[in-house]
Amino acid sequence: MARSGGLRQAVSFVVGSTAILIVDYAQAARRPHVADHGRSSCLVLEWMDPHELVPAGERWMAKETTRILGEARIAARWDWSRDGERASSAPTREHRLRVVLLPSEPSGPGWGLGKNTLGTTLINGVSAPPAVYIFYRSVVSLLSRDGRSHSWSDPYAVGPASRAFGRVVAHEVAHALAPAEPHARSGLMQAGLAAALLTDRNDVAFDERWERALSAGLSELCSVR
Repeated sequence: MARSGGLRQAVSFVVGSTAILIVDYAQAARRPHVADHGRSSCLVLEWMDPHELVPAGERWMAKETTRILGEARIAARWDWSRDGERASSAPTREHRLRVVLLPSEPSGPGWGLGKNTLGTTLINGVSAPPAVYIFYRSVVSLLSRDGRSHSWSDPYAVGPASRAFGRVVAHEVAHALAPAEPHARSGLMQAGLAAALLTDRNDVAFDERWERALSAGLSELCSVR
């Protein structure tokens, strides 16, 4: 956790090298339907992919994130509107958190990120809404280390790529809900994650300490809304 330029910043994990993910968009137009859970929750995740980096896999990525949060009893719903307009049925008491996918790490004042950082959480209650940022090329680089191509070619299944991105998002959302909580020694909330953990077919989850921190953090955020 670091403070820079008025921003409270939780930087996740850093890896080396860069690679290119081979993506098959043959079925990109056939968007899967993934039901949003927790519509009564005050936590709303606003998906933003301004560069359309994962047009075929975003909702399966979100499904993995929602599963992980749900197992920690953190109900969340996704806002896919993209235009910033809130649905008329949206609850008045809500905590909106932007989930922004960018090609690579930004540079400049307030960021201070290491090369190939997978994601970061920025919280600034004055000039910008809270947001988590996921860096596409860094995640791809990490996944490519096992010598296989992890593509989004099947939009009807949670494959290694969507599973990995979903877990990185869950990690960063956790930092946004409990920014003072330190990294765990192992598991999803450790400071450095390997491709094996991000793509493991077995479910990953928050440990008990992080579950308690997330519950307390969300309760506090919802109570002040």
